[in-house]
Amino acid sequence: MSEGINYQGIVDYKKIIGEVLRGLDPSVAALIENLDELRNGPTIGHRIRALCRANLFDEDVCKRIDQIILLPEDAQKRIIFAILLSKALKK
Repeated sequence: MSEGINYQGIVDYKKIIGEVLRGLDPSVAALIENLDELRNGPTIGHRIRALCRANLFDEDVCKRIDQIILLPEDAQKRIIFAILLSKALKK
């Protein structure tokens, strides 16, 4: 998973999230990997919230996502990555 972090320490969240979700349902993984193409909101949190409305995440995850929508984009990415990682590890 270290390939997702470049030499400057900048995290490629899209690549890491794709790696994390490889073992999950392929349709969910494909949606997450293509977050930039989901135009349901201005931030990554809004885009993932759209996936909640499509019933792709359980209610607990969706409640946590609702709580972080107002945070800065970088913070949203970090928190959502943690949520997805914990979800993947539970499987």
